[in-house]
Amino acid sequence: MTLQQVEALIGPGTLSTQSNIDGFDDTLYMWYAPGDQGDATVEFQNNSLIVKSQFGLSG
Repeated sequence: MTLQQVEALIGPGTLSTQSNIDGFDDTLYMWYAPGDQGDATVEFQNNSLIVKSQFGLSG
């Protein structure tokens, strides 16, 4: 899944970190729940989702 596909489902995220090492473009995006009730973190490598996590969100 690409960043564009994720954003089409849940809206735009906030870029947290970005790096490029040996041709691997890694980006970390975050989505925050209203009222600081939790967040979701999604990591992409070369625009493909590789890791996702959440804190304080239901579902």
